[in-house]
Amino acid sequence: MIQSSGSVPVPAELVTQFRAEALERVERLEAGWIRLGRAPDDHELAADVQRELHTLKGEARLIGFADIDLLCHKLEELLACARRLGFRVAADLDFAVTMAFQFTRLLLRKKAGQPLGGIDLPGFVRQVDETLHEAAPEAAAARDAVTVRKVGGAHAPAAEPVERLSARTRERLAAAATAVYLESLAAAGPSRERLRDVFRGLVSDLAAISTVPIAARIERHVHAAARLARDLAKPVDLFLDVADGLAARAEAADAIDVALLHAVRNAVDHGIEPPEARRAAGKHPSGSIVVRAREVEDAIEVSVEDDGAGIDLKAVRRRAVELGFLNEAAAARATDAALLDLVFGLGFTTRTAVSGVSGRGVGLDAVKRALEREGGTIRLTTRPGGGTTTVASVPQSSRLVRVLAFPAAGLDLRLAVPATWTAMDPESGPGAGPGAGPGASSSPSPDDDAVDPLRALGIAAAGPPPAAVHRLRLVRGDEEVLLIAGSPPVAADASRRCPTGDDRPVEVVAIEGREALLLRPERLRALAPGKS
Repeated sequence: MIQSSGSVPVPAELVTQFRAEALERVERLEAGWIRLGRAPDDHELAADVQRELHTLKGEARLIGFADIDLLCHKLEELLACARRLGFRVAADLDFAVTMAFQFTRLLLRKKAGQPLGGIDLPGFVRQVDETLHEAAPEAAAARDAVTVRKVGGAHAPAAEPVERLSARTRERLAAAATAVYLESLAAAGPSRERLRDVFRGLVSDLAAISTVPIAARIERHVHAAARLARDLAKPVDLFLDVADGLAARAEAADAIDVALLHAVRNAVDHGIEPPEARRAAGKHPSGSIVVRAREVEDAIEVSVEDDGAGIDLKAVRRRAVELGFLNEAAAARATDAALLDLVFGLGFTTRTAVSGVSGRGVGLDAVKRALEREGGTIRLTTRPGGGTTTVASVPQSSRLVRVLAFPAAGLDLRLAVPATWTAMDPESGPGAGPGAGPGASSSPSPDDDAVDPLRALGIAAAGPPPAAVHRLRLVRGDEEVLLIAGSPPVAADASRRCPTGDDRPVEVVAIEGREALLLRPERLRALAPGKS
């Protein structure tokens, strides 16, 4: 429970509901902002965006999210400025609005007590204030400096659908699918097959509504980069190559979004040289930036490649010393790869002067952290005088979890518990590994503390337990649960097919291609008769 803006504590369930609904509001706000860039004279749309933002600000203040309240206030100032410009805004103002949406998402997903993790909120607020101060009272005249082309046969939709279900709603649907699966285990004959078909259909639908089309997200960043190139008077050809039908998990898509926001802007601002410099280097006066997106094995991989000057590693080495990232001896020994890794450090920049576009050293650290939270990576390669490539990768099934797997006692079904639990022999104490200890093969007595997972979930019949079972002692911190299993556990990887919330006792996973039940022992114990 957290405190509201007053002194009354806010119930945790209201905070959870606010987070889910606020994330949906941010999606609608960003979609509205993008449409206003294409239809600046749509006054009804502008009013809808203003109302949505005002509602988000009021709810954030009521629940006690002061940081989001502040961001909404700054967004209101930015939108007011954009309205005065007829929503024909320069790149720095567009960037500030887009970053405000990104920061709001990150703050909404941040757990209570977690560090901000790369979010320099005071620095961003200063950037917004500078942007507002520097904004011209009239729209800048567009220059025909940029060409955007789609290649590879991909046709991105005009905009990403915003009717996305909240994470909490998806968890409730997953819980309903799990209930159908449990019912199928207790059924027989045609009924079992019918229920299993229903379950698989629900899982398929859940997967569909839990993913986000990638093409529209990438396209909007490419067009934002085109606007920036015009403002910087840099002729640039931008090529967009996105595999047809590419979609990612909602959280993975958000991480990719953050990476693209910075990668394409850095390619224009830092990478591509002015036309005069390109001519002097024997290059075509127009720069080239290629944005590609593919599914590689089980990950979405997005790359941004430019043919600019490349990263000046000598400057990186020098600035690393000046900014205190390395001492002179360490800087002299640093490899090219180590120097490129410094670029992702919070506060690192090779610019010595701050502009409306860059120089504050914020952004790439947030990019790296956003990707790492989803199990993703980001890497840079550079060619002196030949350009830079940024590659961001996010696994599609970061739903893989490490588990201790074991057969159920008395039913052809595989069970598992998260590997955060330690399995111990109930007789001899700690074992030597995840499945250590032979375990006692015996029938538990009626007063035994062991929980039968099948009975707790309503799967097994009410008759006596099997004659020979394994009692599995699980320990995690101060928690301890004794479960009935068919044999000792072994370590395995499970793929979460329809993830339920941590408040649920079970969910359906796949282990080695077969359906299994992932148990949450602490929740399961409360369901067992006489064990709570």
